[in-house]
Amino acid sequence: MLKQDIVLATNNRHKQREISHFFSQKVLIPEDLGVTFEIEESATTFVGNALLKAQALYQLTGKATLADDSGLVIEALPHILGVHSARFAPQMSQEEKNEHVIDLMRGVVNRQAYFVCAMVLYHQQESFISVQSTWIGSIAHEVKGNNGFGYDAIFKLEDGRHVAQLSAEEKAQCSHRAKALNKLNHWFHSNEDGG
Repeated sequence: MLKQDIVLATNNRHKQREISHFFSQKVLIPEDLGVTFEIEESATTFVGNALLKAQALYQLTGKATLADDSGLVIEALPHILGVHSARFAPQMSQEEKNEHVIDLMRGVVNRQAYFVCAMVLYHQQESFISVQSTWIGSIAHEVKGNNGFGYDAIFKLEDGRHVAQLSAEEKAQCSHRAKALNKLNHWFHSNEDGG
């Protein structure tokens, strides 16, 4: 089992706190190590982008690195968001992006969508584990909720609530990121004796 500290390929302290709950190891961000880290996400898949980030930060620190890439995939508009979700319409605020997606979906019958989270744990030179999870829902007809971030306010769950209406605790139990972290956690526990 991996016993060393884990460095997240993010500068987001909120994400650091969220992810720390899933591991017994100490979870750091580049700033904690005095490292400046930014990388262009140029891959064509979520796993590819996560691997780019994990590998690059591992090269800088020599420490086990956890990176994620996530986004929203809309079945009716497959080329709009997806792996480019964070970079979609960069001139718009997130609120404007949400309204724009709703406008693009006007009259569209197939509103199915899903969030994807790919995670890569790069723990030795050329050695990594990758997991990917999804969270299925649909694109709503209106913005609802004040919690969360990104496209949470337009992503509608089967029970009718929007992700932005969930508490942080509820989201942490069922989100695409939580599912991916649980898969990694399962890997840790199943490899406790192996090294």
